[in-house]
Amino acid sequence: MVVAHSSKKAGRQPNSKAELVAQAQPHGAASGEGPSSKQSQVIALLKSGAGASMAQLIEVTGWVPHTVRAMISTALRRRLGLNVELKVENGVRVYRIVEVAGQ
Repeated sequence: MVVAHSSKKAGRQPNSKAELVAQAQPHGAASGEGPSSKQSQVIALLKSGAGASMAQLIEVTGWVPHTVRAMISTALRRRLGLNVELKVENGVRVYRIVEVAGQ
């Protein structure tokens, strides 16, 4: 007689989606705070004086445009509270992180 063993590890099961995500990603990746995370690379580009075009952001991240815009909207503006400015310069949309007076 053959007894099948469960492939689950013994121990506590994750209680939330955040715990599942944290287990699935390497340390620091869940928060986007790693030294070479895509989010940190985008922030560095946007903080530069020239800012970054959508084409540059796509090249750095490898993402499609709607994913880059979603990251700017949710992660940078909402979660981190950064002031991301969009200006059209010579027909090209340029994104920048600008400092707000008093911060």
